[in-house]
Amino acid sequence: MLEIKFNVKVSININNNLLIFKGPRGVSSLFIFNSNIIKIVLNCTYNSITVKSNKKNYLNLYSSLIKQKIKGVLCGYRKTILIKGVGYKFILIDKNDNFFKLKIGYSHLIDIKIPSNISLLHLRKNSITFFSNDLVELTRFIFLIKSYKKTNFYKSKGLLLKDENIKLKEIKKNKK
Repeated sequence: MLEIKFNVKVSININNNLLIFKGPRGVSSLFIFNSNIIKIVLNCTYNSITVKSNKKNYLNLYSSLIKQKIKGVLCGYRKTILIKGVGYKFILIDKNDNFFKLKIGYSHLIDIKIPSNISLLHLRKNSITFFSNDLVELTRFIFLIKSYKKTNFYKSKGLLLKDENIKLKEIKKNKK
């Protein structure tokens, strides 16, 4: 059993197997897959939610997901992608349609549509910042973008996260 306390600004509702979180940054939901293994009890008077399970891995999983959702509707999540390389850049096509293009060394531009629950904060030639109240969806979208161009560990080129550190490999030299 694990008790999670949350802020007064967050309201949580339980409908069947769906937890709905409402806060200043928006609405987010969490589906509980197996309600036989895990039980969630909401205590509105003490602003807490109790997660009960016989299996420790489910207990830890759902408690961390609930904490992420609470933090997301309170303050949200922000991630920045940096693009390194000559001629690599982000191009904004239509801000209303949440649509941009990537120029990353291919003979064509790559079109990317931003999902509705993710918003574009900053767009520069060499960096782009996204904001969302759902960390899982934001991370999934960021790694979808990163999958278009593999990072070159010899030249430090490609798509990188802002805080990501890469270790450069040495170039092999021929012995003669």
